[in-house]
Amino acid sequence: MPLIPRSARRSALIDDREGYNCCIPTTLDCQKIGIIMESLALIEPLRPGSSHRVLTDLATQLWAESSALNSNLQVATILGIGDLVRTMNCYYSNLIEGHRTHPIDIERALAQDFSIDPQQRELQLEAKAHIEVQQEIDRGNALGSVVSGEYLKWIHREFCTRLPPEMLVLGNAEGSRQIQIVPGEWRTGDVIVGRHIPISAPAIDSFITRFATGYRLERLSQIVGVAYRR
Repeated sequence: MPLIPRSARRSALIDDREGYNCCIPTTLDCQKIGIIMESLALIEPLRPGSSHRVLTDLATQLWAESSALNSNLQVATILGIGDLVRTMNCYYSNLIEGHRTHPIDIERALAQDFSIDPQQRELQLEAKAHIEVQQEIDRGNALGSVVSGEYLKWIHREFCTRLPPEMLVLGNAEGSRQIQIVPGEWRTGDVIVGRHIPISAPAIDSFITRFATGYRLERLSQIVGVAYRR
């Protein structure tokens, strides 16, 4: 079975201004020709087309209002808001993945107050690692450009090294064995994450390269570049 994310298992024409015009193969298509096909079209389009002016206007408005708010706040207030937003982002990003860690439990984890329940403790450790890495990013300690493989590997290494070894294990796509996660390295085997089937390990480098070239700052509009630098 082709290792194509469930959300992309249908034919769909992708029209990208850089020439990535292609048709995403269906599972049946791939079975008919007898190969595993992982097209870069699976992550396209990376950016909205030039016709989506409303998005540029919204980005401009967001940048302007953010700058105005930032200029009127005391440093202590800004730092306090930063702590609150990191906890909020941690809660919702983990909730999307089915990991429900209440903000109170997150605060307890940051104070080294962990639950005696093993499952809840793991969720707290995950949340604590999440926030600590975000703090390092906010302090400017990350390596590489924000859209580079180096940056992603740095995040992965910093996050994983904050977790106990037993949390660094995933089942392979067939469910026949366990794969050890190596902090800061791309995986070398195929895995399943919840109900999602990611791309195969050999395809990771090409997808990361496309991600990096598609989002590099000089290719983005001026206003998006300014908003990023903020």
